Amino acid sequence: RILFDITGTDGANDAETPVFVPATPTVSPVANTPTPVLTLTPANTPEPVPTGAASGGVVSEIPSPTPAAESDANAVTIETSRFTDIAGNWAEESVLRCETMGLFDGFPSGEFHPNDPVSRGDFIAALWNLYRRPLVDPGQTPFADTAHCRSDVQNAIAWAFSRGYINGTTPDTFTPDGSLTRQAAMKVLFNAAGAESGLETIFTNIYDQTFQDSGLLADWAKAPVYWGVYNTIINGNTPTTLNPGGLLSGAQLAVIMLRYTERFPAGV
Repeated sequence: RILFDITGTDGANDAETPVFVPATPTVSPVANTPTPVLTLTPANTPEPVPTGAASGGVVSEIPSPTPAAESDANAVTIETSRFTDIAGNWAEESVLRCETMGLFDGFPSGEFHPNDPVSRGDFIAALWNLYRRPLVDPGQTPFADTAHCRSDVQNAIAWAFSRGYINGTTPDTFTPDGSLTRQAAMKVLFNAAGAESGLETIFTNIYDQTFQDSGLLADWAKAPVYWGVYNTIINGNTPTTLNPGGLLSGAQLAVIMLRYTERFPAGV
């Protein structure tokens, strides 16, 4: 079993305006195959991710490396949000689109808390909402620490566990209130997308050399994180660092979820 690690780590600071720096490789590895581009986010730029730190966590959210991918011309958006604290945030448009899709409920106060770390439970609830809230008996999990959670979080955790998308922080705990790390988030999304690596495996050595902290990736997280980088679901939090144990904010998660739906729409 792979256990999410939730050791606390400092989250990345969000910047007001995302900046994207293209990086190698620039040569397509396969004939007639689009050239993968490793696009990295400079220091202090918001980025994507989910849960824990020691054994694993979810990955933090970063603004799209390709500005055009940040918006969807066919997407239905709303002009105003019920969330009272996202106006002017660098990810305001992404949060609005996620709100339109019904991914986020926010807080009872009417706020979204875009710059605060996302909890493991709320991340799984957002994913469950994305997949149209399939019903599963919330009692069919081994987790003894989810009874206090909202009903949607309990249902979401049961669904994700039944699908094999998540494990616990221990065999009988999920730690739903724990913060989500970048690498943990990528692991869950990688699983939800089918858990199959693609052309990114060709660039493993390049990624290892490009990201100076690649050695901090958990063994179970390297394939999912590099999958996320290759598919531009996440970027590095600087041109040379991934910050795999960094915590995801609400704003970063909104960008990540949109990128995920754009690249892997099947079944959503």
